[in-house]
Amino acid sequence: MTAIVGILNKSGIAIAADSAATISNGRSRKILNTETKIFRLSKTYPVSVMVYGSTTFMRTPWELIIKQYSRKCGSKGRDTLKEYVDDFLKFLREEKYFCDKDAQDEKLRDMLIDFYKNVRDLAKEEIEEQDEEVQTSYSELFLDKLEEVKQRFIIESEKCPELEKYPFRVFQNKAQKAIDDILTYGFEEEGFDVKQRLQFEQSAYEWIKSVTFLGDFNSGLVFSGYGENDIFPSIYPIEVAGVIDDRLRYFVNEGRIAQIGNDNVATIAPYAQADVMQTFMDGIAPDLLDYVIEHNKQLVNQVHTRIYNKLMEAGVGQETLELVANIDFDEINEQAKTELVEYVQNEKREGLLDAVEIFNVQELASMAENLVSITNLQRHFTSDEETVGGPVDVAIITRNEGFVWIKRKLWFSNELNKRSLNDD
Repeated sequence: MTAIVGILNKSGIAIAADSAATISNGRSRKILNTETKIFRLSKTYPVSVMVYGSTTFMRTPWELIIKQYSRKCGSKGRDTLKEYVDDFLKFLREEKYFCDKDAQDEKLRDMLIDFYKNVRDLAKEEIEEQDEEVQTSYSELFLDKLEEVKQRFIIESEKCPELEKYPFRVFQNKAQKAIDDILTYGFEEEGFDVKQRLQFEQSAYEWIKSVTFLGDFNSGLVFSGYGENDIFPSIYPIEVAGVIDDRLRYFVNEGRIAQIGNDNVATIAPYAQADVMQTFMDGIAPDLLDYVIEHNKQLVNQVHTRIYNKLMEAGVGQETLELVANIDFDEINEQAKTELVEYVQNEKREGLLDAVEIFNVQELASMAENLVSITNLQRHFTSDEETVGGPVDVAIITRNEGFVWIKRKLWFSNELNKRSLNDD
C-alpha cells in the first residue's frame, strides 16, 4: 500500500510518496520500505508520474515501463498533461503491454477468481444472517447475488473505455476454460447447469467492463506537471487493472483531476491511503464523519417513530397520524448531511487551502512531506499493519525549473554513480 500526495498552487506542484510496498507471491507476503514511487516522465519537460497500489503491470515493474517511456518518448513535449497521459497509454499498446497472450489469459483467470470469491462471500454472508426457519441453498443465493451484481454494473457503473464495446461472445470464448475450472471447484458437490454458467458469464462480463476493480494487483498512476501550453500545474490520475484480449482495463479518475487556474487556485490531492491526510484537511476522520451522518439519520428516524407512537397512545385522530407518518424525514436527513459536509469543507478545508494558495514551492514541499509522514506515524502507533513507511521522497515541479528532487532515497552511492543520477 501507499501514501502519496500532490499539493498545487500557481507557483508549482510538490509531490511526496512513502517507500512501503507489500510484496506477495500468493503464499506469503512481506512489507518492504525500499520502493520508489515517484518518477520523471521526461528528462526535458516538467512532468512526472507517481505509482500506488501494485508496483507491477502484467508482472513487469512500473519503474521499468516508465523509464522506457522516458527514454523513447520523453524528448518530445506535449501541449497538455492529458496528452502525456494519452501518449503513455499509446506507448503501452505499441509495446504490446509488455506481455504475451498467455500472460493476458492468466490475468483474466485471476480476475475471474477474484470476482467469484467476491460473489461467494456475499452469498455466505447472507446464509449466516438467515433465520433458522429459512432454508435457501448456497447455490440459489449465489445465483441471486450474481443477478444483483449484474444489474448493479449494468445500471450504475461506468465502463472502461477499451472494454465498453467488448463483444460478449468473444469474452465467452476467451474465458471458457477459466470459468469451467472456477465453477467446477466452487460447486464440486452440487454441480452447476447451463443456466448457472450463463448467469456467471453474464455477471462477470458486466463486471469486467466496469471500473470496479477487485483484488490486490491494480495500480494507480498519478500524472502531474505541465504541458507545453499549460501556465499552471495540474494532476491527472488513472487506475489500471491489467490487459484482457489486447484491451487495457483502465479508467480515468475524473473526480480527482485537479487543474490550477483562476477558479481553482490551490489543491491538496492525497491518493491511496488518504484517511490520515483527509483527517488533517477536514478536522474529522472520514470514517467518523460517515458514522456521525449515519448515526444522526438513525436518531432522526427513531424520534419520528417515537412521536408517532406517542400520538397513537394519546388517541390522536387518524388524519393527524397519517400527516405525521408522511413527514419526509429522508429530506431532513439529507439536508443535515449536506450542511455537515459543507461545514467541514468551508470552515476547515477552505481555510487550509487559503494558506496553500500563498505558499512558495519550498513550503509546498514541506507540507507534502509532512502529510505522508503523519500517515506513517499513525500507522506505526496503532494496531494497523504498517503499510505506509520508510523514507519519504519529495519533488517539486515548476513551469521554469522543471522537475527538481528535494529528498530522494538511493540504493547506490552518490559519489560512485554520477552517471546513474544524471540518467534519472
